[in-house]
Amino acid sequence: MLLSVYCFAQERVNHNDIYIKGKLAYNKADNNLFTGIAESRTGKGHLTYQEEYKDGYKTKYTLYYNGDTVIVANEIIYHDKSDIKKRETGYSSDGRRTWYTEYDVTGSKILKETYVDSKLVYSCEYSNNKKHGKEFCISKEGDGLTKYYENGKKVAKQ
Repeated sequence: MLLSVYCFAQERVNHNDIYIKGKLAYNKADNNLFTGIAESRTGKGHLTYQEEYKDGYKTKYTLYYNGDTVIVANEIIYHDKSDIKKRETGYSSDGRRTWYTEYDVTGSKILKETYVDSKLVYSCEYSNNKKHGKEFCISKEGDGLTKYYENGKKVAKQ
């Protein structure tokens, strides 16, 4: 049995060590397209955000809560070789709530969901940034409510 393990180290730099030209990130040290992680820290060393790049294109952005521990507040994944969001995820500081928004290749919202304690409490489909399709939510009483939309307008139950 032959086992191979490949490990690619990513360069980790201060955000000030890169520059943006057009829509691409370059490393100031060698003026080459940047692949790696650019991060920003407070004067006390707390990580505030980081951006991941591949061949100059931003692939991911992560924002952190400003606290004693490193906790993700918001994360954005980008469509390949684009500055258009693919998926944005938000997290509550206590870890109980998570919300997602998904986008198509044009940047139009297509789905929004919210979870509390890993349970779906809200979901809504979109087309051209307008509610389109099923919207589902859990009422304060715990009942599931469903509405339907076409091009942003509420329609009769299907």
